[in-house]
Amino acid sequence: MDLHGEIMNITVEKRKQNLAIDEAMKSFKNMKDILVAVYARGHRDARHSAAEKAAQQTYALDGARVAAHCEHGYNGSCPECSAVQTPPRQ
Repeated sequence: MDLHGEIMNITVEKRKQNLAIDEAMKSFKNMKDILVAVYARGHRDARHSAAEKAAQQTYALDGARVAAHCEHGYNGSCPECSAVQTPPRQ
């Protein structure tokens, strides 16, 4: 699975979800503020998880993604191992 697919399939941690709801309910009284706080917390956690996944990827010096199994650093189709690399999403 590519990086985009891995990020889109990050599973929600129920513990973090419940903690965000509990903290929002302690801090706010009306439903709108609670929902906004829970959404913001979830969005922050999702960005953090995505950044951790992206940090695990290997990149060549010019920013192009190198296939995990290619050790030769080619940007494109590697003649050594026939690995095809794609540039990162911008």
